[in-house]
Amino acid sequence: MISLCAVFYSSCATSQKVPIAAEAQEKVNKMKPLVKLTDKQVEKMLLIEKEFLTESKKLTYSPTYNAKLTSLNDKRIEKIKGILSRDQFITFGIMENKKIKDVPLRF
Repeated sequence: MISLCAVFYSSCATSQKVPIAAEAQEKVNKMKPLVKLTDKQVEKMLLIEKEFLTESKKLTYSPTYNAKLTSLNDKRIEKIKGILSRDQFITFGIMENKKIKDVPLRF
C-alpha cells in the first residue's frame, strides 16, 4: 500500500511541469473576479500562493507528509485571512473547497 502511494506521489510530482509562478498566477487570476480582489490584494495573494506552492513541492513523501502539508496550508489560510475582508474570505473559502465554479456570488 505504501509503495503504491509513493509511486502515485512521484508520478504526480514529476508530471507537474507548470512553473510555480504560472500556477500561482492562474489560481489568483481565476479568483480575482469572483472574490473581487483589489490590485494590492492580488499582489499579496500571488506572494502567498507562490510561497505555499514552493514549500509544498519541497515536501517528500513520509509518514508526516499530510501533517506537514496541512500545517503549510493552515499558515497560508491565516495569511489570506489577514488581507481579505470577511465577505471576500467566505467567497474564497467556497471557491477553495470547490463548492462553486466560476460563478460570481451575490450577497
